[in-house]
Amino acid sequence: MEKQGYTVSGGQYSNKWKSLKRSFMETVDHNSKTGKYPKTCKYFGEMNQLFGNKPSTQPTFTLHSSGQSSSSDASSTDLSVCKDKDEEDTNLESDSSDILQNKTPQVE
Repeated sequence: MEKQGYTVSGGQYSNKWKSLKRSFMETVDHNSKTGKYPKTCKYFGEMNQLFGNKPSTQPTFTLHSSGQSSSSDASSTDLSVCKDKDEEDTNLESDSSDILQNKTPQVE
């Protein structure tokens, strides 16, 4: 860059990169909200290629309160963890009701 007449320090490069990344993330966040007009930023296409498919900007898995799930890559999603957690919650609920009724919980 010096050969072309630019004198820029490493700190300036770092600050510029952070600013571009922050602008991109704010644009992605803005565009993900309903009712908002689409927004773009400088170098959006290039930044989207770098960061667009990463979980930090596009979650690979979401779980809804209804128990339904959605995944951008279904082959890598393991729902057995969620099922085991639900079973544990049910066991805890029955154990706590037994304790409240002065019953001794049975060990499995």
